[in-house]
Amino acid sequence: MKDAVVHAVEVAGYRHLDLAHAYGNEKEVGEAIKDLLDRKVVEREELFITSKVFVHLCHPGLVIPRIEESLRDLKTEYLDLVLIHWPYFWSKDPSSFPPPKSERLGYSPESYLAVWRDFEDAVARGLTRHIGCSNMTAKKLATLLEGGGEDAPLKVQPAVNQVERHPFLQQPRLKAFCDKHRIILTGFCPLGSPDRPPRFINPGDPVPMADPVIKAIASRLGRSPAQVLLRWAVQSGATAVPKSVTPSRIEENI
Repeated sequence: MKDAVVHAVEVAGYRHLDLAHAYGNEKEVGEAIKDLLDRKVVEREELFITSKVFVHLCHPGLVIPRIEESLRDLKTEYLDLVLIHWPYFWSKDPSSFPPPKSERLGYSPESYLAVWRDFEDAVARGLTRHIGCSNMTAKKLATLLEGGGEDAPLKVQPAVNQVERHPFLQQPRLKAFCDKHRIILTGFCPLGSPDRPPRFINPGDPVPMADPVIKAIASRLGRSPAQVLLRWAVQSGATAVPKSVTPSRIEENI
C-alpha cells in the first residue's frame, strides 16, 4: 500500500487520496504521506485527502475522536474532506461490530442530522476543510439540506456525495440534484466492482470492463476499457476514484 501511494503521487501525478477508516489501511497510507512530504515530493497543500467515518462510529460524541484518529494515522494536521460513509447507523456501542440485527438502528433523518452537526463541529475545529456524504439518495440529501428548519439551518453544506457510478449505473436524477445544489458527485467503482462480496452479486449484473461496446470503443481509440470508463466519468461532469495497487494500471488510470 505504501509503495502504491508513493508511486501514484510521485510518478503518476495523483493528488487525491480517497481513504476510509473501514478500509483498514490509513496507517500505511500515512507512512506514504510522511515519506512524500519528508522528501519534498509534494507539499501538504498539494494533496487532497479524503477519509470516511463508518457506520458504527457515526453517533454524536464519537465522530470527533474518529477523525482525530485518522489524523494521527495519516500523519497530517487536517483532512480536506470527511464523509459519512453510509446513511444508516448501527449499535451505539462501537465495540459491537457488527451488532446483532436487534441492535441495528437503521436510517432516520434526525440521526443523520445529529451526526452532521458533529461533522460541522469538525470543520469549526479545523480538523477538516470540507464535509460530505456517501451513498445518499436525492431524497435523503434533500432532507439533510433542510437542516433543522429556519431556526437551525445547516452551518456547512455537503460538498460531495460519493456513490457507485459507471455507465451501467449512471444515476441521472441524483446527478441532476447534486448539480442543482452544487454538490460534487463522485463515483466509486467507476470500473465496476468485481470484488463486491458474493452476497451482493446478482446473476446477469453487467461487467463494465468486459462489455462488448466498451471494449469496441477502447479498440477503436487505442485505449483500455478502463480508460474509456474513466473518460466517460470525466465527460459526464462528475469525478471518479478508481483504485489499483499495480503501477502500470495506476499510470494508465490517470
